[in-house]
Amino acid sequence: MALTAVKGKTLRKKTTRATAQRKQGGKLQEPVWDGAESWDGKTFHRTYQYARDWYYQNFKQQDLVNYVFDWMKLNNYSKQDIQCAKAVPSYEISSTAGISARLLINGMPNTHKKYEEYWESLPGTMGNTKPVDSFLKDRIATAIEKGKELLKEKKQEEKNVKVSGMSIQQKMQEAAQRMTDEIEEALENLCIDSANFKVKEFEPVKMLRQAECKANHARLIRKWYEDQYAEFSELLGPKKKNDEWYDQLLEGYRHMDKTAQKKHYETYKKIVDACDIIIGEQKLNRKPRKAKEKSADKLVEKLKFKKTDETLGITSIPPTEIIGSEYLFVFNTKNRKLQMYQASTTDPQRLGRGGFSVKGTTLTGFNEETSLQKTLRKPVEQIKAFTSTRARAVKEFEAVKATETKLNGRLNEHCIILKTFK
Repeated sequence: MALTAVKGKTLRKKTTRATAQRKQGGKLQEPVWDGAESWDGKTFHRTYQYARDWYYQNFKQQDLVNYVFDWMKLNNYSKQDIQCAKAVPSYEISSTAGISARLLINGMPNTHKKYEEYWESLPGTMGNTKPVDSFLKDRIATAIEKGKELLKEKKQEEKNVKVSGMSIQQKMQEAAQRMTDEIEEALENLCIDSANFKVKEFEPVKMLRQAECKANHARLIRKWYEDQYAEFSELLGPKKKNDEWYDQLLEGYRHMDKTAQKKHYETYKKIVDACDIIIGEQKLNRKPRKAKEKSADKLVEKLKFKKTDETLGITSIPPTEIIGSEYLFVFNTKNRKLQMYQASTTDPQRLGRGGFSVKGTTLTGFNEETSLQKTLRKPVEQIKAFTSTRARAVKEFEAVKATETKLNGRLNEHCIILKTFK
């Protein structure tokens, strides 16, 4: 017999919730299994369904999950495995697994031949029944693996946390749990009385906004509910033949009618969608990160230029002086071209927002219309004039009688950086 992985009720432990609901007229009486091996298939089927519903209605999730640990002790699981399983949240193991454990502890047969035959004779049934403990063992194995990772993380956090405070992750977890109080209350109402639960009036987006939920909180909250959403989505999706997991879902949620299953699916979908909305809104509202400003040394590290020309008796100035300047004079010793660059934006208040910059081996931020070059006929005699003052350098350049051509901003190994001006 197969049992579901998770029941619709995925409520985490709340201190204000009662341990179990007591019916008027006396104490709770658990279903008994005396002589169950001799029952006919129909009797076993009805008793089994009644027992599952009885536990769902009368016990909270954490109490049911504790039965899993009792069953593990009786079935020779190691202390380490039990400790790992206890480390995961109760919804990871599920109420259904807890009910299976309790039924087995109380003497319910793990398999029942007559029930199997009866199940196969029912119209519309799919798949074969499986032992009660098959799903239980799968859930325990998954919980042990997850628990190992959680215990490792917890141990590491304890090393990093100061004695006087909590880690950022712990604070985030606690805050996210507080933000889901209203959601948890709604889910509890859904489980208790799904017939009167109104999905349209359930507004998790509004609840999370009022709780001042941020994107990081929403990511945590989404993880708590996305598995439930996925299960109900698969349960209500296309039917699957010979699929063990799908068969487990069918049997596990058989206590719910289609209307109740659909309400659970829509409710969990709203929760997951609400988390995605919160995460998306924060991305939209986030200010773009300001690019880290590179230093002048970093900007010009790939720039090509000629350090010294012995024929002309001149040396380049440091290329870092180009950054932020508004006039630049460069001389190409190979073709005798004198280049005068003017910045496209000026910075009269010297706030560092104008002037030239460099990208790779190319000058940027220059005015393509006014930045020109001319050929010098006698560079040895003319070159000195362009290393004095800004006014004189501009005047001398305008006085050069030669054809003007526009510049592309590229410097090479033949270029002497003569002078920059602010």
